[in-house]
Amino acid sequence: MPSRTGPSPRVPAPIAALTRSAFAALASARQPRADGHRGARALHPDGIGFAAKLELGGADAGRDSLLGLRATHPAIVRLSRAIGLPRAIPEPLGVAIRIVDARGPGEHQDLLFATSAQSPLARHALLPGLGGFFDQFFSSLWPYRVGGAIRMLGLSAAGAGQAPREPDRLAAAARGRCYRLCVATVEGPWLAVGQVEIGERLPDEVVESLRFNPWNTRSDLRPVGPLMGLRDAAYEGSQRGRLPAEATDLADPAEVSANGRGSSSRLGGRLSRA
Repeated sequence: MPSRTGPSPRVPAPIAALTRSAFAALASARQPRADGHRGARALHPDGIGFAAKLELGGADAGRDSLLGLRATHPAIVRLSRAIGLPRAIPEPLGVAIRIVDARGPGEHQDLLFATSAQSPLARHALLPGLGGFFDQFFSSLWPYRVGGAIRMLGLSAAGAGQAPREPDRLAAAARGRCYRLCVATVEGPWLAVGQVEIGERLPDEVVESLRFNPWNTRSDLRPVGPLMGLRDAAYEGSQRGRLPAEATDLADPAEVSANGRGSSSRLGGRLSRA
């Protein structure tokens, strides 16, 4: 199953329960999906997913962590709008990356990013996606422990350019595009540690069954800070509100090929619950 370091930062039980209930209610209240889900994600409800490839170059900036190992991983990328406003209205955008089998079979790593900026203060700010998915910087917003050091994570599109907002046109425009995966100290410059190449679009029913969570991780690359514990409760609540109780986290990692262009039509085996 997706690997967790153990409990997320401790949050008082009443606050965690209230957070789960609130996000479950929000997810349940959203328009039911045609694929059997009760509702949609409480946040980032509108999105599309792709097979992808992550190449890590063994950079010193990722030392003592998954990001510091020279390797190529199959991945899944989901591009989404944060709130679900009409497409003519700018809103924050998100990029979720699942590094499939990052540390062995079923040992996945999720990394979540939102539109932000590169400067030391602004990299913590959630900003509207005025530049679209490929003409604006994305940040983890909150720091991670990367090996033994506190670092921010970021995504920078390799080659700027506006992207369509309509899903089918966005899917065509996204294929073959790349993001540079970067790390930085809280106030320092961004350094690239790898590159994510987007492949073909995956079936919506597969992507919407994935349970992305920043706590699908291991101790060498884990979120830090008390608010990250609330995120765990929020994601759990959203998943309870939108997915049938018997739902599993779907996708067959063997079919998300290392070049990001495997046959998406054959996706459908099981990853475990996240």
